[in-house]
Amino acid sequence: FLKRVSREVREELCANAVGTPGGVRILRTVPPRGAPVGEWATEVTMYQHENSVVVGVDGSPESRAALIWGAHVAVSRNATLRALTCYQEGPDPRGSYESAMSIAREALAQEAVASLAGLEATAVALPGDPVELLLAESKTASRLVVGYSGADTADIDQLGVVAGAIVSKAYCPVAVVPLQH
Repeated sequence: FLKRVSREVREELCANAVGTPGGVRILRTVPPRGAPVGEWATEVTMYQHENSVVVGVDGSPESRAALIWGAHVAVSRNATLRALTCYQEGPDPRGSYESAMSIAREALAQEAVASLAGLEATAVALPGDPVELLLAESKTASRLVVGYSGADTADIDQLGVVAGAIVSKAYCPVAVVPLQH
């Protein structure tokens, strides 16, 4: 939600957000023209983060490494794991969805993930842009995990397009996992 609050309330929100599952993002930190100093309002967006780890998977070895790392984090934090893959709706939306779900299910079925005791994991396939969908997930996830480079990156030494785009814009901590973790 979006709300106007006084400076004192904003400071209290920020102080209380540290170390809690909730998050606060300050959208404007300068007083509007004509506002008395110290009494100006700011816009604050608050997100309640769930105890979940969201991992972007695309079938690449890097995304499988990210999923293994994310699964271990989820188990250590007693969190749920969501393996999220994206697809573009084309002439056969059902086929696109099934193909994307197959990628997510195969990633979760790898022995390094499936053998973890206590792991609660789900596969999710959503239509749309991976960056936009992962940023939307970051509003409620406690951690976002992606591979260093993905299926869209030709050079393994170059940060992937998705990882590069979400690192500075996510609403929760982001882990970028290299292939050799």
